[in-house]
Amino acid sequence: MTGGYPWCCFGRMVMHADDEGYIERTGAPSISTGGIYLGNNVGNEYDAYAVISRLNVPQGATISAANLYVTANGTWSADDVDIVIAAHDADHGVRPANVAAYDSAARTTASVNVSGVPHQTDGTEYLLADVKTIVQEIVNRVGWDRYNAICFFLEDNGSDNNTLRVYGGSVGLCDACRSPITRLAITWS
Repeated sequence: MTGGYPWCCFGRMVMHADDEGYIERTGAPSISTGGIYLGNNVGNEYDAYAVISRLNVPQGATISAANLYVTANGTWSADDVDIVIAAHDADHGVRPANVAAYDSAARTTASVNVSGVPHQTDGTEYLLADVKTIVQEIVNRVGWDRYNAICFFLEDNGSDNNTLRVYGGSVGLCDACRSPITRLAITWS
């Protein structure tokens, strides 16, 4: 890109139903796919991941905005949820195969704290956070390629009980039919 004009691209995930998922931390932690649960539901903490693929951002680009959006699956009016967002510190982010892989994956130095993920309405898309510092760290990697993916980790950060937020597409549909849960809009130069 020349001339200093910003470019925008949209990363759509949900290439496969297992490109997004969550971990319930109570008892024997387990990983589930096809949706994102965040927060704390009566003492059950939830962490999540989302793989954003087909990013057309060149290595070393300057990121001026990277907005991470989620679509609500349900209407939730309990107290707000607090999370921290980071990404897999890798040239090409992939979904974790299990809880151990999720827990041991290297995280980016950059992270974003989101306090008060608000009440939400079913089917509505919400701006979760500007994650430009995280995306900048990834695209600055020497091994980054413009069509690689980023795996974001969305982790509970001390949410109160009964603060669950659920994001999900249409359960039971084929991968090609599912609505994306997560969308990333990046502006770069």
